[in-house]
Amino acid sequence: MADIGDEPTEKKVESKQSPKGRASLFRIEALQARNELRVVGDISPKDDNVLSTVVSVASVLGLLIFVFCLIYPFPVYVDASGVIERNPADAVISSSMPGTVVRLYVKDGQEIAGGAAVACVQPSAQQVRPASQPTGCPDIGGNAFALHTPTAGTVSLASLRETDEIAANQPVISIQRPQAKLVGFVLTDPQKATAIKPEAHATIWPAASPLSRSTGVEATVIGSTMDLGKGEGEPASRYRIRLEMVSAPPPSLLPGMPFRARIMVGSRPLYQYILPGRTGA
Repeated sequence: MADIGDEPTEKKVESKQSPKGRASLFRIEALQARNELRVVGDISPKDDNVLSTVVSVASVLGLLIFVFCLIYPFPVYVDASGVIERNPADAVISSSMPGTVVRLYVKDGQEIAGGAAVACVQPSAQQVRPASQPTGCPDIGGNAFALHTPTAGTVSLASLRETDEIAANQPVISIQRPQAKLVGFVLTDPQKATAIKPEAHATIWPAASPLSRSTGVEATVIGSTMDLGKGEGEPASRYRIRLEMVSAPPPSLLPGMPFRARIMVGSRPLYQYILPGRTGA
């Protein structure tokens, strides 16, 4: 009887020990797996190149900006001063030969720039376009020629209409110039004076004020530089340049008032200031 009762006891003991054995094995396996993951994660750390990439890109950009500044053509200016002149008479446009007005390119009261075409004239029969008015009318052809305004201003057509017959040298269109639009000044440096070209861009402002967006007025050089020669007791020749304001002048730039001017005479890259023998504008 004792032997029979002992068998279940041994089985019971084994059954009690078996779970402990399985739990012990599970903990060991879990620890080993976790250690393996930790070792694998630490074996080859990730190499971070973000900082080196940023430094390389910044270096390349800096070099490109430096090269750009060396070769970029910066504007070159000439500074001068003068006095606002009174406005001359309005410009009058006429044809050098009789004909018919076949096109009007402008309207009464329109603001136009200097040199713009205002009308097209078809010469009378057996008339040839004069050499003094060589510009034809692209939309007409033949002997027709265009009339151009010599200056900027406001168009006044009076009663002129298309198909009107006009006589030779008959005033047909007038260009009214804004008051105090023309100015003039004198330079004493021949090199600076000869560098100024017709149609060059300029900015003028009252002599008593510093240049700013509120005081500066856009202007354009009209005609070529005029050599006035040496005055009595003057060491160098005087050069006169005429400017025309692009827009109506402010109250601070009226006839008789002194002004200062800054005229663009060209452009020059930065390296020409650095390298010897390359100082030309």
